[in-house]
Amino acid sequence: MYNYWASIFLPPKAVVEKITTICRSYLWGGIEEYTRVPHISWAHTWQAKKHGGIGIKDYDAWNKITIAKLIWAVATKKDVPWVKWAHGRYIKDKDWWDYTPAPDSSWIWKKNLLHQRSFQSRLFSLICTELSSNVTWDKVVWARSAIPRHAFITWVYVQHGLPTKKRLSRFLPQTDLQCAFCHSAEEDDTHLFSDYPYA
Repeated sequence: MYNYWASIFLPPKAVVEKITTICRSYLWGGIEEYTRVPHISWAHTWQAKKHGGIGIKDYDAWNKITIAKLIWAVATKKDVPWVKWAHGRYIKDKDWWDYTPAPDSSWIWKKNLLHQRSFQSRLFSLICTELSSNVTWDKVVWARSAIPRHAFITWVYVQHGLPTKKRLSRFLPQTDLQCAFCHSAEEDDTHLFSDYPYA
């Protein structure tokens, strides 16, 4: 339902934020209510797997990009029926970037045209949102043979987001940072997965 409506107009910001909150809470807590602090920031989580994220859709950015795609299709007069209809019904022979909607235009048409100017200036930055550095470990973590739970824990590990004693001490005062198993070093992700004798 959201995919359809978000592909034709920009929903209110509060709606997008609510959907994002539900998704974030479910990912880290298993329910839609906020119950625990995320181990990794959402801005990093929603990125593509090849960029170090988990591949979850960023609804706000995706929504804006789909609307930019619609605006670009109209601007370039793409050979599809609805673009031809828009030019014949609304734009006619006017220049798209200087076009102002008529008072009897539909609500969705007017809504999208509110963002016409901003997309004209931000089009390049919207197209380049995916241009970020790739990580070297994504094929290993998200291998087809990997068990999903194990892959997720490994992803949190490589992001240094596991709730170890040392990491929790950054947020809550901790009197004992020693490993509960060997009592010979501080408990952090590197110790548990690499330095601990049984690892």
